[in-house]
Amino acid sequence: MAHPLGRGDRPMPAWAVKWMMAFFPPLWVNGVWPQHISPNYRQARITLRLGFLNRNLQGTVWGGAYLSAVDPWYGILLWLALKKEGMHTYVFTQSMTAEFKKQGRGTLTIDFTLTQEILDQALETLRTVGKWIHPFEVLVHDAKGDVCFRSVVTMNLRRPDYVSVRPIDPPPQGLPL
Repeated sequence: MAHPLGRGDRPMPAWAVKWMMAFFPPLWVNGVWPQHISPNYRQARITLRLGFLNRNLQGTVWGGAYLSAVDPWYGILLWLALKKEGMHTYVFTQSMTAEFKKQGRGTLTIDFTLTQEILDQALETLRTVGKWIHPFEVLVHDAKGDVCFRSVVTMNLRRPDYVSVRPIDPPPQGLPL
């Protein structure tokens, strides 16, 4: 089955990723809107708009909308940027933290950035080890520039041929066969 973000060795153009993700139901329902994805997949700006479908009892953005706004973007950017460099990977969000700083009202902004240093580190580790795990801090700002939400998203990337080197557990003792 073809991957939705690219065919063969070519990633989907950034403008197409932006529009595809804009209408992805879990993001759309939560008011998540991609404003910009750079052509080299190194930066993305996402907005989270307070609306009828993502409003909590206090009239502010509910916590699940923050998480859905933060979750996919580093994975998408990493997958596309590394594919552009010729490295095919499986990308997973391994963990996320949620720290609510201030109630979010109106339109909130989230910036995601991949530096050359991070991409070089990922490529080197994937080539030598086959697996790369890295945390990224994500801040959600309101219109005044205040931080409303902070998250650390830990990404887990693996080459398709990566095999875990876990020792095989011995069979349990004393159980009937």
